[in-house]
Amino acid sequence: PAWHGLRLIEGGNQLQHFKLIHLVFTDDKGENLKGLHATLEFACWSDVAVCTLHYESMTEHDMMNRHSEIRIGMDFISGASDTCELKSNSPQLMKIRYPKTKSRVLIKPVDQGMGFEDVQPNRGSLVYSRGSLPADEPQSVSFLMIPEEPESKGALEKVLSGRDVEVGLEVIGTEVSDIRISSRFDPSLWAHRITIEGPNDPWENEAYQIVTANRAEEAVDTHLLVERIAGRNQGFASITGTSAYLASSGTGEPNGTPIQISKNWHDSTDWVHAVTRLHVPPGIVRDTSLHFVFAQWEGIPAVSHAQLCLIAYLVNQQWDQVALGSFGENITYDPNFCLGRSFIDDIRPMLVTSMNPASKRWGWTVNVGGCDFLVTETKKEGAAEANSKQRNLPQSSRTHYRRIGPVLSEVEYRSDYLDGKIHQAAT
Repeated sequence: PAWHGLRLIEGGNQLQHFKLIHLVFTDDKGENLKGLHATLEFACWSDVAVCTLHYESMTEHDMMNRHSEIRIGMDFISGASDTCELKSNSPQLMKIRYPKTKSRVLIKPVDQGMGFEDVQPNRGSLVYSRGSLPADEPQSVSFLMIPEEPESKGALEKVLSGRDVEVGLEVIGTEVSDIRISSRFDPSLWAHRITIEGPNDPWENEAYQIVTANRAEEAVDTHLLVERIAGRNQGFASITGTSAYLASSGTGEPNGTPIQISKNWHDSTDWVHAVTRLHVPPGIVRDTSLHFVFAQWEGIPAVSHAQLCLIAYLVNQQWDQVALGSFGENITYDPNFCLGRSFIDDIRPMLVTSMNPASKRWGWTVNVGGCDFLVTETKKEGAAEANSKQRNLPQSSRTHYRRIGPVLSEVEYRSDYLDGKIHQAAT
């Protein structure tokens, strides 16, 4: 069933990005702290997870005096030393050690004024102290969670070094015009975030030169999120059919670097996010290009398979969408049954004229129905015949995006049913 306290923004092989909204805080007496609006944001990569608390006063006056504190606590209530142990020799770093695997998770505050207090073997508190909270100034604080395996060293340094490089984009060719490009490092994503804003033509693919600057003597790995929009509060012409790939600047051939596509057309501003990791050599380098593919690839309709964000729609969980061309969705996948209907919710005819009399050629077509890969039911004891069966929903659903376009779409969906008694896989 849908839970409206969760907002899934991005999901895929590269980045899991979501928010928990409507958080409730209490004061030192345990009473609900009224007038404080807060959201907890998570950006999870394979090498680091970022947790950011966004908060602001919703009152007409300042909240909290200079002695007030906002506390983020991590509790391990089992107390079993063979499960995990917490240790901190510095207020700016805490280590969670797992004796069985000898692996560790490093907790590192990003913002000044945050530090660890009262760290014990089974409990630690990350404390941020601040003065009054003005009613018109939203605030945020972040910390990093970095896994470190026994055989690896320097995981913290590697993650922090990704912030120190510079990443930019330059337009390739003359097909793309009236484009504005801005770049910044976003600590809440722990990624270089580049926004490309300007008009979009579904029949014209786009190419951008990636320019990196690394002043260190060694290569650095960093995260990159490229946001493509037409403009604020505007639609994006190719939103239903967009894929992307990275290529060698010298040959133009795809270099095989995995890339993730997430998008949303339900909110006020349509956006497409291309997410990947870059290996950045020392110096200024221009050896990789980013390509967006829309309606066609080498003269034929291009395929795209991407995660579709549902914020501003009915629910906020995983939803995948497939299209041939950029003329409307053709198949949608609902792996977690967040709408409670079926695994595939939409199948729409492709490359045909819509039944809408005002539609142009190859418009958005009607839904002719969904389907399931597997249906299991459990008989309810004592129920009337008409209501004697209850459908079993999938558990522990996993999605593996192997190919997302523009030539092939190959995505594997796996689920468990009945507490692992039945396993289902579909590609």
